[in-house]
Amino acid sequence: MSLLNKKDKQIIKLLQENSFLALRPFNILAQKLKIKEEDLIKKIKDFKKRGVISSFGARISHENSGYKFNAMVVWQVPEKKVILLGEKFSVFPEVSHCYERPAFPDFPYNLYTMIHAQSEKGLKNKILELKKVAQNIKYKVLITKKEYKKTEPKYFL
Repeated sequence: MSLLNKKDKQIIKLLQENSFLALRPFNILAQKLKIKEEDLIKKIKDFKKRGVISSFGARISHENSGYKFNAMVVWQVPEKKVILLGEKFSVFPEVSHCYERPAFPDFPYNLYTMIHAQSEKGLKNKILELKKVAQNIKYKVLITKKEYKKTEPKYFL
């Protein structure tokens, strides 16, 4: 037995779509689903309670809000310091992603941070700030040359 029925999957599929500003956006979605607005809101709350939806919100495009400079900075962190350093890096608002990943013999970096800034100088300064926090940890800066695709995952397509 599936945890989600056909209508649940339709709701999730519709919730993944780009929305638009409206006084009652859930009413518009409910009309598309041919259900009542309050039933849709109850279903979303149920999804959240059951862990089907972990969060619900809007995402601002950093490129369209003035944050045009970014870099993935990878760090070669001793295993015993990864959690502590990951937590320290995560406090910085300019760090949008902070992941621990396995290291490899030819690429020994195990902590990844995505950093965003409004200027090239601002990006360099933020990397230097993180470097001070990391102290003597080796790192590499991977500058994005070209973005080919960037989307959120979609389910039940």
